[in-house]
Amino acid sequence: MNQQDSPPGSGSRKWWLLGILVAVIAVQSVTVTPALRLRYVSADSGIPIEGLVVVAVWQLRAGNLAGSVGAGVIRVHEARTDRQGDVRIGGAVMLHVPVMPFSLLYRDVQYLPVAYVDDSRYESNVAASGLRKSSNRAPKPFLSYQDAALDGETWRLVPSRNTAVSYHREVVRRQIREAYSSCRQSWVCKEVES
Repeated sequence: MNQQDSPPGSGSRKWWLLGILVAVIAVQSVTVTPALRLRYVSADSGIPIEGLVVVAVWQLRAGNLAGSVGAGVIRVHEARTDRQGDVRIGGAVMLHVPVMPFSLLYRDVQYLPVAYVDDSRYESNVAASGLRKSSNRAPKPFLSYQDAALDGETWRLVPSRNTAVSYHREVVRRQIREAYSSCRQSWVCKEVES
């Protein structure tokens, strides 16, 4: 078929469809999570814990009906608590491999990010974030996520009374090491320290 035989407007229709496809892939290649602020205090005294290292990890998941596994860390943010025991984990806009509907790769927004605390003075702590609806706010558009579920939460850490390394502490340490290792091997992962 030569140029004269093609129906009018077919060239612009192809560009329009290509534009929609590119837009869909672009939206599926971005994960946006809100900022969150956590407070850590001693469970015994209620005194804020200063200088506590908190490591937040954002990870894509892959899976099927049987379960899911980590499919790659896309961001690691390490921060220390201030004098009031507060730590701020900034919001994140992350670019990654497209997460298309019906694919094995997906974003589990119930657990973005996961905040780990490993300090020998206290029992290890894992706080899984997620998103929650704001009851007193107007609905947000489709691409705007709600508030982080952990935002404003106070975590009471139990002082460590056992000098031996517990199984739970080892698991937390391994998760932190694997997150940094996975991030360093990925071209899309970003490490942030504040």
